[in-house]
Amino acid sequence: MDAQAIARLAALGATGATLHQPILAGLQQMLHDHNTFVQRFKQVMDMPAHDLPQWEVVIRVNGNVDK
Repeated sequence: MDAQAIARLAALGATGATLHQPILAGLQQMLHDHNTFVQRFKQVMDMPAHDLPQWEVVIRVNGNVDK
């Protein structure tokens, strides 16, 4: 399991204890492979810092859940 998955489980606290690590790892890999938003985000985050000196990444959650 990679560092991202471990950090996600730690952030979930007690809830993370009931989530199976292989399921989380599989979901994370699926998002990395198939979700265009994740792919774009990763592409920007992987750019060298000197290419984006005045940018910062901000993610906001409005509390709504897509159904």
